[in-house]
Amino acid sequence: MADQPKVIVETILKNLGFDCEVEEHFLDEGPLLEIKTDDPGRLIGRKGQSLVALQYLTNRIIFNIDPEAPKVLLDVSNYRLNARDELIRKAKEAAEKAGSSRIFNASRPLTDSAGDGERDGVRAVGDCHQSAVGPQ
Repeated sequence: MADQPKVIVETILKNLGFDCEVEEHFLDEGPLLEIKTDDPGRLIGRKGQSLVALQYLTNRIIFNIDPEAPKVLLDVSNYRLNARDELIRKAKEAAEKAGSSRIFNASRPLTDSAGDGERDGVRAVGDCHQSAVGPQ
């Protein structure tokens, strides 16, 4: 099974008419096959759909041969790596924006000002109760 994923991907791409080179890298999660081609956009497809389909097909073939084989990850011209970095950047921006926002104040406990079991418009249900987090 050593270089089976690489051979499978190379065979599929050759039959599809792609002139490419496949490099195999080993990560903790399993093998990563980096595909190098002059036409990466065609292989990646719209929003990565062609790459996802190729990876799915490759893994189905591999699992048919060896059900215990690790899942193979495919990448073309660092598309997945760049997409991952972009997702991390957006998550950090959202976290910074949420951290600087004053929309939610977690330090203020809910109050039962009317004494009717309703706390700030939220009525207790069953044996649910309020628990404060942080300094009181």
